[in-house]
Amino acid sequence: MSYEPYHRKYRPKTFKDVVGQDPVATTLRNALKEDRVANAFLFAGSRGVGKTSMARILAKALNCPDVRDGEPCGTCDMCESIARGEDIDVMEVDGASNRGIDEIRAIRDNVAYAPAHARFKVYIIDEVHMLTTQAFNALLKTLEEPPAHVRFVFATTEAHAVLETIVSRCQRYEFRRISLGDIVGRLAWVGQQEGLNVAQDVLHEIAVRSEGGLRDSLSLLDQLVSFAGSEAGLEDLDRVLGRIDSQVLGDIIEPVARGDAGDVMDGLTAAFESGRDGEEILGQVTELFREAMVREARDLPGGGDGRRAGLVSIIREHFEIDRLLLALRLCLNARREIKLAGQGRLQLELTFLKIARSTDLLPVREIISRLGARDDEPLPSGERTLAPRKSRAQRPAPRVQAEEAPSTPRAAVKVAPSAPPAVVKEAPSAPPAAVEEAPSAPPAAVEEAPSAPPAAVEEAPSAPRARRTGPPPVEVVRAEWTKVVDAVREQKPRAASLVREAVPEAIDGASLTLRLPPGADFKQKQLEGGLRDTVEAAIVAVFGMRLHTAYVVPTAEQDNKRPRQTKVYEDPGVRRILDTFGGDVIKTDDAHA
Repeated sequence: MSYEPYHRKYRPKTFKDVVGQDPVATTLRNALKEDRVANAFLFAGSRGVGKTSMARILAKALNCPDVRDGEPCGTCDMCESIARGEDIDVMEVDGASNRGIDEIRAIRDNVAYAPAHARFKVYIIDEVHMLTTQAFNALLKTLEEPPAHVRFVFATTEAHAVLETIVSRCQRYEFRRISLGDIVGRLAWVGQQEGLNVAQDVLHEIAVRSEGGLRDSLSLLDQLVSFAGSEAGLEDLDRVLGRIDSQVLGDIIEPVARGDAGDVMDGLTAAFESGRDGEEILGQVTELFREAMVREARDLPGGGDGRRAGLVSIIREHFEIDRLLLALRLCLNARREIKLAGQGRLQLELTFLKIARSTDLLPVREIISRLGARDDEPLPSGERTLAPRKSRAQRPAPRVQAEEAPSTPRAAVKVAPSAPPAVVKEAPSAPPAAVEEAPSAPPAAVEEAPSAPPAAVEEAPSAPRARRTGPPPVEVVRAEWTKVVDAVREQKPRAASLVREAVPEAIDGASLTLRLPPGADFKQKQLEGGLRDTVEAAIVAVFGMRLHTAYVVPTAEQDNKRPRQTKVYEDPGVRRILDTFGGDVIKTDDAHA
């Protein structure tokens, strides 16, 4: 007699033999006893949990002449022929290889014929989610009104891929993953039947590796016995699985925990040179980090009772819960990147070096406490903390001119959020001066001399706009340009970033010249094309008159000749800070590399 693998030799033959699926087995057995059997069933669950075996047992129970309490006898000719897959009235169809409409039409045509010698004709379609939409549609009428002698059983690992019209015509049964205890118990029973002397911890490792699939665990046990005989140990299982021994893992885990980048690279190099697989290294290290995270979250002592408890203890000594979460996230990201981009060794080196470098990271609470240590002294009289940010329409404070320095590539912005607007008095001959704002000074009006340059003033929302006889000064347009950007954003949000880069340069009659950054020729074409009307309409909405726009793009040499202080004020980031916080540029410093 030819050899029969464990997963076929010990396949369950009755409902009571099925492991880990008691709710499904009980429901079907009761339905058979009470003669309440549906015409179609959908068995959904992961691989190796008993879907096809349960379908065969159901077919036996429907046709067995000696069924008792819903259980087939399992010994009659009918039960044995169904178990071998030889009965002509119980047909198993592979949905992956018979997924077309022609195969389903053949089934639909055959259901009209009575069974040859059984009570019911049973169609078991495995991996039913692989059928095409046309094939599913060809089954709809047959499933809704099948002949009395026909039963359908569908099995799938992806129930979400089955058409809702098919699912609604079936009784759906969910097959859950089998628990570790049930798998270990079944493996121990198989070991007794085969005369094996396999330790309990080996069976537990096999059950963990199978991820809830009994068929996978039986296949792995069969493979282990073929490799090491009837007294296989954990070392034999590691060799069969290609797992990495604890010493190699320790040479990677320990320097990662200490933050020693050099030893991390040495450990990885030794692992790869010994023929270890990168994904296997990553998977096992991830398991160790997860075990440490679980024990840390549950506040359990040490590293547990497993044979790799020492490695888990090392991780827990050096990793707090936040660093463990970061390490796990980096490992999961690396697994995804390996599948997408390859370069497994490089991905592992980057990931473990990042984890090792995470010893330099500080928790957010500690950073906040360090930053707040300077604020222990009480605030002086009249000062207050920052108020919530107000909208642009709610900020009536005028902008104050700032002192201009001769070299200004970078601006330092002084903001006094708690102080009201300051008094500014401009002398005819004096240059604009830096303004220090007193915290307790009350707001006052801005007095301007005739010879002073015009200042940009933001009007209160309730004040009526003054009627103009001509175009506004370019300084006013430049100060109010953010309002134009907001008006453009309301019409075309994506165009707002282009308009924000344009700086009002000059006004000549009804023409407004706007300067773009060097190299923005393509943006110039966009603004002069379909966006011109949008920008000019926004100018009308803000200033109450139409200005024809023209755009210029200076060369890099021309842009370098412009005064640095002018560049500071025209910088979008500086303008946004001034508009948001109401601050002023009081000093500019050269940036040094």
